[in-house]
Amino acid sequence: MWIQTAEVQYFRNIRHIKCTFAPGVNVIYGVNAQGKTNMLEALYMLVTGRSFRGSPDKDLIPWNPPEFYAATIVRAQVDSKISGSDKFLLSFDQTQKCIMVNDVPLKRLGELIGKFNCVLFTPFDLDLVTGPPTRRRRFVDLLLSQIDAQYLYHLQRYDKALRQCNMTLKYARSNPKVLEQLFPWQEQMSEHGSEVIMSRRRYLQEIDALASAAYTRFAKEASEEFSLHYMTNQAFAECASATDVSQLLLRTMRNRTDDDIGRGFVSVGPHRDDLALNLYGRSADDFASQGQQRSIAIALKQAELELLTQIRGERPMLMLDDILSELDENRRRALIDFMPEDVQTFVTTTDATLIQALHRVEKSFNMDAGMITDGEDSQNQGQ
Repeated sequence: MWIQTAEVQYFRNIRHIKCTFAPGVNVIYGVNAQGKTNMLEALYMLVTGRSFRGSPDKDLIPWNPPEFYAATIVRAQVDSKISGSDKFLLSFDQTQKCIMVNDVPLKRLGELIGKFNCVLFTPFDLDLVTGPPTRRRRFVDLLLSQIDAQYLYHLQRYDKALRQCNMTLKYARSNPKVLEQLFPWQEQMSEHGSEVIMSRRRYLQEIDALASAAYTRFAKEASEEFSLHYMTNQAFAECASATDVSQLLLRTMRNRTDDDIGRGFVSVGPHRDDLALNLYGRSADDFASQGQQRSIAIALKQAELELLTQIRGERPMLMLDDILSELDENRRRALIDFMPEDVQTFVTTTDATLIQALHRVEKSFNMDAGMITDGEDSQNQGQ
């Protein structure tokens, strides 16, 4: 799966860009704040329909659009060995969003998931080990949403019910009568939350095996054994079915309602889950060196790529956003070796000399003030 051509119009500092990309390694270089990450962000929106930075659509529109501005547009021609050649178009303004595949509008965002897959690796991901649980849940949710449309469906409805429950709990402090509105939302949370938990249990076992194997390939010592474990409520982990989880989750929420009114939020459910990342059987957050923690992040991303390949039947696209400069020489080499030859890869960097370390660069681009220009064709550069 690879982007053949792309066009981006009125996206952050990008006014209008049209590019033809190579099916292998594409490098976008330039000094900071010129639009390199913006370009990847725009392309990634064709994967999920949303910004990987978590920005709302209105923040993606230029601060000073021209008078004739109609909409922000991202379009691409994507080639796939499974589905052939597909045209993707995403357009939005301050009030509405439209996504089309092969000129057919999608009725909802969930229909986009799985049509175009990508593994994104940014400096933000280097903190997967030491960052808060929300960061690890986001890693899991982005991956499983690309793999399983039903996972995204249940996750979105769980999140909606959670927001409603939290709002009702806060109001209940001063107006207990609103608790009548809480119980239907708790039922929604238990129904969809149970499916989220069971999917995480299933897929994270596969991710554990893939990440463990990936880590051993570039660990300095053979004894460096990495593993991950899904941390949810122990009682949920022991349930045999989604129905059992749903019943237990609903019962637990009802029992905690009085305490949760005082807290002002729901204190149990998959939104409280985490991943335990272990080295030598101990918490990597506590015992792993910074270098080992970064190796774990690389291993998790490699596992993500392999799982997407296994389930989707073809390689996803790979985006490395200014990540090479964050690594020491050994881990930079490990990451470069991790880039399979049959994967379209986008690499952004502020250091043009790092291009020399990338052996299979097929095309390079210079980004300056939101404008992109082709560099010299760099086939076989660095060899």
